[in-house]
Amino acid sequence: FGLSEQVGIFLGLSIHDTSQVMAAALTYREAFDDEVALKTAAVTKLTRNVFLATVIPALAWHSRTTTTASSSSSSSSSSS
Repeated sequence: FGLSEQVGIFLGLSIHDTSQVMAAALTYREAFDDEVALKTAAVTKLTRNVFLATVIPALAWHSRTTTTASSSSSSSSSSS
């Protein structure tokens, strides 16, 4: 990766809010005339958001099914 991509990835991963990522990347673009960093930051942040939107519900489902299975097996074990 070149410096532009590294800056974009850093901005996209290190800043919490999507609008703040875009503001920081736009500021970087204006200061250093670097369109690649802006595009990389946007793609990095949006990709992270998509993964979070799929992983969080999957983890919640997994936790619920694991907890339900554990409590079912422990209640049937204790009743024996």
